[in-house]
Amino acid sequence: MESRGYSNMNKKIKMLNICLTLILVASLSMNYNGIEASASTDWSGYAIYRDGVLGNLNDHAGLMDEPDISYYKPVIHAPGIGNGVIWDSWDNFLNGNNYIGIYRPKNATMTSTLQDSFVSKARELKNAGLSYNILDQIVYDAGSDTWVRPEHISHIRCDGVVEYVYEWYGYRVGGPDDEWDITRNLTANYWEHSGFFITPRKQH
Repeated sequence: MESRGYSNMNKKIKMLNICLTLILVASLSMNYNGIEASASTDWSGYAIYRDGVLGNLNDHAGLMDEPDISYYKPVIHAPGIGNGVIWDSWDNFLNGNNYIGIYRPKNATMTSTLQDSFVSKARELKNAGLSYNILDQIVYDAGSDTWVRPEHISHIRCDGVVEYVYEWYGYRVGGPDDEWDITRNLTANYWEHSGFFITPRKQH
């Protein structure tokens, strides 16, 4: 027989879990149209996604560092707790889950120069020694600087890699008209890229 206090605590925990699940499901249903699917044969610089996060309530994002998946470590991503941004194999990126597709920023003509720029910026994030963050896309301290540079960032999420790389070059992915640029050192922009306002599933 359980005590009344223990029973009440269990009820509160169950209600909290239900509320958090409803918030997550509602956030995943919101419109998010910053990138679009593509059928490129050279994937370098493109965003990639697979399913299987949180019981398949969400997805996982990465960026292609190489033209195709035959390369040894063609993916740059932030795989989760205990890792920062790393080069990784295609199999490790999928982690036994289903590939969703490749995407590019809307209104971006993916020239080889632009693809190289995206890859270069993703490599800067990889070399910055960042830690993983589950709540916000990026955590940083840019002081009074106008722009958030890779060296200002301490923590990053998988979809933060994609968001930061594309928005650094002016290609809007997520956020309202005046607060979409994650690379601008503004409090409003930071909060628009936090929590469930933005998720990997919304990105694609």
